[in-house]
Amino acid sequence: MGVDVRPPFSRSAIKDMKSLDRTLMADSLEAAISKEQMSDLLAFLLGK
Repeated sequence: MGVDVRPPFSRSAIKDMKSLDRTLMADSLEAAISKEQMSDLLAFLLGK
């Protein structure tokens, strides 16, 4: 049973979207965790 990652609003309700040149992930997170931990994090974020 996965986690529902859909936003609580419809895409048509979004008036403006823009790409940013930065990420929400902490700068050094990838270097600070193991490959297994990164895999677990991505699985969690993707609801798998």
